[in-house]
Amino acid sequence: MGLDLRVVSIGIAIAVIWSIYLILLKLSVTFVSDMRSLAFFLGLGAFLVFVFYALYNSQHLELRITGPSVIALLAGIFWAIGLLILYTSISHGIEISRLSPLVGLSILFVSVMGIFLLNEAPAEWFQILIGAGLVTLGIYVIL
Repeated sequence: MGLDLRVVSIGIAIAVIWSIYLILLKLSVTFVSDMRSLAFFLGLGAFLVFVFYALYNSQHLELRITGPSVIALLAGIFWAIGLLILYTSISHGIEISRLSPLVGLSILFVSVMGIFLLNEAPAEWFQILIGAGLVTLGIYVIL
């Protein structure tokens, strides 16, 4: 299939945005000790982004409870739980530079789950698992 520059550019953009987010997260936890207010403002920021997104793409906004909407709700719950664990860990003094590589293990988990649970079987699935394994090995070396 070859290198898809669109996928690479989107992946890099997400990585840069999440890196900025993690630095801002560390700064907020460093200067404020009330985790409830930080969690509230984090949630408010995320909510505002999605409200603006919905308004921008408001041609057909349908809010019905269906199977896909329940799955999306569960995804949001897991996302929020992960963020709260991350917030709490950083507020207890865990260094973000040591925690971030471990969070990077999601690359391996998502790769395996995508292939086996979602039936995503790209032609280069073996290379994907090898690459994810090398990333995991790199994480081990860093720690």
